[in-house]
Amino acid sequence: MKKCDLCNKEDVIHYRVKSINYKSWIFCCKKCWHIVSKESQYSYGGTRKLK
Repeated sequence: MKKCDLCNKEDVIHYRVKSINYKSWIFCCKKCWHIVSKESQYSYGGTRKLK
């Protein structure tokens, strides 16, 4: 399992995102994604699913 770049929780699904607070791409869990997706200059870069 991979860890969320923000909260370090392990999960099977992560979202590749960036925003005004995260200039380079990060992978975050669904809980953190809800927070980052509301930030200015939000960009979605895909979903990583562990098989």
